[in-house]
Amino acid sequence: MGRAQCCDTIERFAERYRVVPTDTARLIEQAVIGGDWGANGYTTMAQADRLATELGLGPESVLADIGCGRGWPGLYLAARTGCKVVLSDIPKEALRIAKGRAVSEELEPRATVVCASAVQLPFASGSFDAIVHTDVLCCVRPKLTLIRECARLLRDGGRMAFLSIHPAADLTPWQRRRASRDGPVHVALSRPHRELLARAGFRNTASYNQNLWIDHLIRGAAYLPR
Repeated sequence: MGRAQCCDTIERFAERYRVVPTDTARLIEQAVIGGDWGANGYTTMAQADRLATELGLGPESVLADIGCGRGWPGLYLAARTGCKVVLSDIPKEALRIAKGRAVSEELEPRATVVCASAVQLPFASGSFDAIVHTDVLCCVRPKLTLIRECARLLRDGGRMAFLSIHPAADLTPWQRRRASRDGPVHVALSRPHRELLARAGFRNTASYNQNLWIDHLIRGAAYLPR
């Protein structure tokens, strides 16, 4: 991603986070997502619960939520499982909200907020038992760099789980062009997720599709032990 394009993407997300959620917006989030944790994507409460289960999170776990936005789902996972969580993203507007939510939920002793790019994270190798990112990979390039960063940060036996939007496999060329044009800024894939994950050193990959279609885009998730 060029520097100008990167800055433009960051500013667009920052502008989104500058908008203070209204009571109506919270009611909509509760109806659609199942909670009001400040979701900045389409991950539902039920999906977040599955992430917690697949990652095996518990009080001894250290979780990284990459591209956390306002703290969803990392803060929810910390509240649900008792794990420690490090929330990282670039827009400071979102991180301030995440910090405030951590305080209000009495999670501050177990929740740390870090301003950092998803493709160049300031953490030592092997720092985390688990990593989660939701609706992030579809907004980032190069994708392989982000996945390799995740592999570097996981301890031996650690697991990564993610949800992302991507063009469905059976689209016509015209539909694929439309999906790439109308979806998130970097929704197009140069290589399948499984190939990218294998190149980054992940193994025993598993995935599922949920038939949640958004204008020829389909969400998918993968649970990936390293």
